[in-house]
Order: sequence, then structure tokens, then C-alpha cells
Amino acid sequence: AIVDYALAHNLSFAIVPCCVFAKNKNLFEPDTKKLLSYESFCDYLQNKAPDTIRRSVLDFDGRNIVLYAVSTSYRLCDNHITMARRAMLKNQPLLMRNVVSDWYACKHWVSKTGDFDRQALTACLDQDESAPQLSQDGDRSSILVIDYLADKNWPPSTYLKDWHVPHFYRNGWCTTPKGFESDWLGTWLHFVGYEDFD
Repeated sequence: AIVDYALAHNLSFAIVPCCVFAKNKNLFEPDTKKLLSYESFCDYLQNKAPDTIRRSVLDFDGRNIVLYAVSTSYRLCDNHITMARRAMLKNQPLLMRNVVSDWYACKHWVSKTGDFDRQALTACLDQDESAPQLSQDGDRSSILVIDYLADKNWPPSTYLKDWHVPHFYRNGWCTTPKGFESDWLGTWLHFVGYEDFD
């Protein structure tokens, strides 16, 4: 079931097959009607997608064959992931170029002179959208984002703290680069029914 689900949804996976269960009618030899051997069971699983699923042997005794596949979305962006791993291992910042050029924000919230177009952003916002505002002294208050953008003394001396723009992803404002889509904490919070921008 793990293999089938992962293949159907283009997900990466790794499994170490252990037992062959007689409850599955597909796990019997077609000629002898005997239950598949462990090796044949591994072949059966790998043959579900022979061009995608790889096999390796782990360095311990017992059942040590691992079958795995890497999502095509990750394979397509292998360069980005490799760069990120190298930077993280060395505790260095990572600069990725040309990953935001298609963002709605880059096309619609920029004036002809290349400046930030506050009016264009304001037009996209809900009138009651608020966010925490933090001053240079550390004072915290709440403000409507449209009021923040309308400040005549731009840019303001305060800044928006934890304004959760990802809340608007559904409107196509921005997308994360391939290979960096998964935020495990955010995914888990969403799974348990808690949205951290609420």
C-alpha cells in the first residue's frame, strides 16, 4: 500500500520489506500457487515501477533489502537540493537565483520604475487583514495591513511581525522552489487541523 500510494502521488519513499502475507492474492506464484519467496516479493514490489524503484542492501543482518524511489519533482531540482545540502553542512547562507521571477508579486506589485507598488498590494488584501506591528523599541501592537501600507511616512519606522503571507498562496501570490515545497512542521500542523497563520 505504501508503494502504490507513493507512486500514485509522485512521493519519495523507502521501505524494507519484511514478511509476505498470504492474505494478498497477488503474492502467490501463478504456476505453483505457492506463496512468493522473500526475494520474489521484493521483485514483485520493484516491478510496480521498474524504471523508478531502486534496490539496495543495508549494512546489517536480517531483512536488509531496501526499495526506494525519489519523487520526480525532487529529481528535476537536484541541483537546488545539492546546493542546499552543501550550504547547510557548512552552516552557510544559500543564494538561489531566478526562483521568484514568475511570482505574482514580482509582476504586479512593482511600479514601472521598479519600486514597490503599495497600491497594487493594497488592492489584493482583505480590508480586515491585520498583523502584529513591532517598533524599534520592541513595542508590539496590531494594525490593519492596509493602514500600514497607507502610512504617509513610508517606509514606516515599525515593521510587520509574523504577517503570514503563505495564507495567500491559494491566490497564486508566490510558490516555493521545486524541492523546497515541503515544510514538515506546517504540513503536520495542517494535518492535525491547526493553521499557524490563524
